[in-house]
Amino acid sequence: MHTMLLSFLLPWSPEDPNYLSRFNYIISGLSDALNRCPKGIQLSFHYLPCEWNLFRGNEIQIFIDCIDLFCDPATEKSQIDTIRRYLVNILAPMDIDINEMVVRSIDYCKNFIVQGDDTRKLLLKLWDKTHEWFKRAKRIPGHICKTVNNLYWKCEDYYNVQIYDKETERKDKGKKPEQYEFNLMRLEYQIREKHINYWYQKGRPHTFDAWTDWDLRAKYLSETERLFFSGDFYCPTRAKTKLNQAVRAGTIKPVIAERIYRFMVDISRKGVDFAFSKTSKPTAEKYIEILSSLGVNPIPIPRNKGIPILENPLRAFYEEGCVR
Repeated sequence: MHTMLLSFLLPWSPEDPNYLSRFNYIISGLSDALNRCPKGIQLSFHYLPCEWNLFRGNEIQIFIDCIDLFCDPATEKSQIDTIRRYLVNILAPMDIDINEMVVRSIDYCKNFIVQGDDTRKLLLKLWDKTHEWFKRAKRIPGHICKTVNNLYWKCEDYYNVQIYDKETERKDKGKKPEQYEFNLMRLEYQIREKHINYWYQKGRPHTFDAWTDWDLRAKYLSETERLFFSGDFYCPTRAKTKLNQAVRAGTIKPVIAERIYRFMVDISRKGVDFAFSKTSKPTAEKYIEILSSLGVNPIPIPRNKGIPILENPLRAFYEEGCVR
């Protein structure tokens, strides 16, 4: 988990005899609550904007940045219990139960180390050939993102997916990377309020415990395999060698191996979507499934790079079910 925004609403309700006492309790405990916030957790108090000249009430917001909180890019399941204890302690002076806090947004992430600027640039260049669409999210072109170090898919107010070079992103903004951000790349699945509300209507609570569930995180992040794939990257010659080895082992037929090779050539020329357009979707997905079983990414390394094999830093993460 990277960041999370939680909210507690106290609607304006002067006819409710408990409203004023609860409001006063929150105000009187606010200072103590603020003092209990460690680095990485920010608490704020807001008056809700008026509608039709009517006062709507008040809101307590808590923003959590897990990486700032723990000063560590590694995301561990055990961190969730620690964050929960922090929240219970912060909310106690205001007499707010953690289950009264509503999740407004949450960013699931996987951080991974890739040594070398050139290697990180090459990985992004290769992944740049993947699909233009991820579910209902449309790829945002690099010139709009204003960086070539970020691949970004956006579904307005529902969810976004991005993968980027964190060290270079900091430098592009004129900021010095933190020690733990050197050589760091980040895969992020950002869940937004409309998506959370959609699932609330389907029966999933919008509470801290519901949305920090580690299996739920794994479910969302595993969906990104359709964009970045699990196999290692090979140049066309080495990829053909792997396919021929599978033919000799009787794993696939020669005609299928040749078709898969042509499929990879089409990806190398014009991208994954172009290769999908040259055959049926089930067939293309079958080719990718076969390549994954061989440990081969469908996106080849260009011949002119002079690199025969490049390890996919997400391979183990995907193969182990995105639980790390």
